Amino acid sequence: MIDDTLAQLLAALGPERRPVAQLWGALGLTRRDFAALLNAQRDALAAAGVELHTATVSQAHQARLNVAVEGRRVAALSIPAAQRVEDAPLAVRPPAPLAPLGALADAAAAADTAAARGALARYRAGLAAETRRAQDADLARWGAYLVAVGVEGAVCAWPDDASCWAGVSWGLVEGFIAWQEAQGYARASIARALSTVRCYAAQAARAGALSADALRLIETV
Repeated sequence: MIDDTLAQLLAALGPERRPVAQLWGALGLTRRDFAALLNAQRDALAAAGVELHTATVSQAHQARLNVAVEGRRVAALSIPAAQRVEDAPLAVRPPAPLAPLGALADAAAAADTAAARGALARYRAGLAAETRRAQDADLARWGAYLVAVGVEGAVCAWPDDASCWAGVSWGLVEGFIAWQEAQGYARASIARALSTVRCYAAQAARAGALSADALRLIETV
């Protein structure tokens, strides 16, 4: 029978990448116990469609941001939306979400979807031109950092496309600070860039591209 802890882990996963530190904390495990769980249940994870996302160079050098799974440094887990639940073993299938009922719920869901599509555009439309230019420069620096540390998908329309933010984690944001310090940026400039990244992460969360849990952790950086 599948271990209860594994079942809890699978139920917590979705298409968005969840940092391993966030997961072992939610399960009440230590880093070592979480790594042992992943290694012991590797076949069950694969059967459930779980993807193990390799740590970036920055994450690999910070023990609390990764775990070793079969010799590979893993920083996050996810289950792609395309993964069919029926392909997973019966004992590890996550519970099906409840469908909205009634005209009001349907209308609310449609309104949320429509509002989410324009979250970033509406936010930017309300900014002064000088503020937009400063934020664009901050986001260009953010993209340069991600390229420098080898993050897949680093080249993206960060100011305009909420989906770019789907895989962003607090560990990446912490790495951004360290990278800027190493590049010699002034503290005020680093603080401004951090504020910009937090702000756009919040808008991406409103758009449904970034999980509330991921945003909460980013806001603690």
